[in-house]
Amino acid sequence: MLLAEAKMPCEGLNVEGETISIGGVAIDRLSGKEQVEFAIELSKATAGDLKVLVVDGLELLDKENLKLFSEKIEGDDFQYVLAKVSDSGLEFANEIE
Repeated sequence: MLLAEAKMPCEGLNVEGETISIGGVAIDRLSGKEQVEFAIELSKATAGDLKVLVVDGLELLDKENLKLFSEKIEGDDFQYVLAKVSDSGLEFANEIE
């Protein structure tokens, strides 16, 4: 089968039938944090030369994980456009809060 021979862009990524999993866990069963991390890893692996990622759903991360996320992306070769739902109006920021 062609898919069985394909090089997967993320470690632990597996496709069986209609189920996509990471490390044996179906993507729809991952926590919000794990889903965001997977989406970023997959996007980075397939971004090519563009090196720009749009990340939505940061409201799924608590303050501690948001800080870890910020530290993880700091200094890599990508530019990020980050979005999260909040109770305040539309805001633009140069750092993650």
